[in-house]
Amino acid sequence: MKSFALWQQGYNELIDVSATYPVDAAASFQRGGHRLFGTARDYLRYAQMLANGDELDGIRYLGRKSLC
Repeated sequence: MKSFALWQQGYNELIDVSATYPVDAAASFQRGGHRLFGTARDYLRYAQMLANGDELDGIRYLGRKSLC
């Protein structure tokens, strides 16, 4: 069954979509994420870290060298 149809039926588990997406053909297909998932809270903390000048809870996560 197609991934979207499964989702519509309430299926909320990781689905292997490699058979329907040409992940090995980088020239014709690009997909972000690659099994990276996060919650709204995760994103809020990420945004807060950016707003705090790349620091969160007293820890610097990003710097000039990591972004160049």
